[in-house]
Amino acid sequence: MSEANGSSREQRVVKNEVEFRAYNERRERMEHGDGAELLPFVCECGDSKCIRALSATAAEWERAHERDDQFLVLPGHVYPEFERVVERGEHHWVVQKFTHPSETLEG
Repeated sequence: MSEANGSSREQRVVKNEVEFRAYNERRERMEHGDGAELLPFVCECGDSKCIRALSATAAEWERAHERDDQFLVLPGHVYPEFERVVERGEHHWVVQKFTHPSETLEG
């Protein structure tokens, strides 16, 4: 695979993750409760065809997004060439990008 194709693929993966995070941010603001109830969120993985739901509390979602380079995904929905798992939960994992999303989307 050429470097250009890899870069383009990485941009698509990150774009998908950023868009799903934005959706989940809106959802979290609408449904913010006491922080203990499991809420459905869209998987923020880089697969543009993935629209599966995952469960997390509002507090877990907020903690995962304290950093702009972290995303909430279903277990196993990881692109190890672009990110690493920093937290593993029963219903979701948190992945952290190797390159900050804003740098990837600019390129």
